[in-house]
Amino acid sequence: MSETTEPNVGMFTLADPLTTEPATPVEVPEHEEWQLPNGFAWIFPGEGNQGLVRPVIMADGFNLGRSELDKLYQGLEGGYRFITELRRRGRDVILLGFEERSASILDNAQAAEAAILRAVAEQLGDARLVVGGFSMGGIVTRYALAKLETQRMDHRTALYFSYDSPHRGASIPVGVQAFSHLIPFPNSFAKQMDSPAARQMLWRHYDKDTGKIGVAPERTEFLDALNRFGGWPQIPRKVAVANGRADGVGLPGVPPGEVALRVDRIYPGTTFYTQAQGDDVTAAYLNRRFPRPRGPSRPATSPSWTARRAAPCTRTGSSPTRCASSAARSTCGTRRSASSRR
Repeated sequence: MSETTEPNVGMFTLADPLTTEPATPVEVPEHEEWQLPNGFAWIFPGEGNQGLVRPVIMADGFNLGRSELDKLYQGLEGGYRFITELRRRGRDVILLGFEERSASILDNAQAAEAAILRAVAEQLGDARLVVGGFSMGGIVTRYALAKLETQRMDHRTALYFSYDSPHRGASIPVGVQAFSHLIPFPNSFAKQMDSPAARQMLWRHYDKDTGKIGVAPERTEFLDALNRFGGWPQIPRKVAVANGRADGVGLPGVPPGEVALRVDRIYPGTTFYTQAQGDDVTAAYLNRRFPRPRGPSRPATSPSWTARRAAPCTRTGSSPTRCASSAARSTCGTRRSASSRR
């Protein structure tokens, strides 16, 4: 590839591992499909069940576009055949998907509410439901259950679960967020980071228009809405599964503030650092070799760049990112407040 050619960064997304297509595809059996507000569901009855008897509702996670429940099914059946085992034990598996996974959590919660109420209405017998989700799906169902309780609607749910759901806020390095907007063509990661759901979930968000790093207004509004419903569903037992080290320490031998990745060629000198604590620390130093594109193909929200001679940008506390001079903007160092929290 020529050094004057902008490289394609490929599939740089935040898709949940469960929605990644497995190496060996698993055949999805025939199933009923429900059409729901802002979503849909696939129903796989338990062995021997003539209808819904013991429903388990599992909501899809975050990504762009419509839920691909075939990939979610295959992810849950890869290795340990989770859905097959649930059905063998008489559980009716309901996979809940969304028409737009990156839409507002409040909008997608309408699909969860409808799925819960329909399962209750069609259920045979009096077994209570299991409701939860993966990644963002755990937050969507949390909100839906809490809202139904506040409205005094019986969701008949005995167990709520979440799998790797960022209840205290998703932590995506702000340097990586900023870099996604440095790329001068549309890319999936930048679209994800600027979506309503990402703004609601991210603990700290890089605003491409202002250069500010902080809590997005959409997150504040979402947390206010969640708190109006009590924050959590109170009736069901609550179980959370974290797919990680479970010690709150992180990887050993990775000191804070050290270089994690350095990029050359098209983005010479671009450097990402491991997160350090403090009110004024450098998270990334971003640089692009070529001038800002002109004409309609230029992204309107790209970070600014012009001169060969560059000065780093700085950010302290909650102030916006600023360049040292108007003639030196090809480089942007992103700094952030770094009190650790997930």
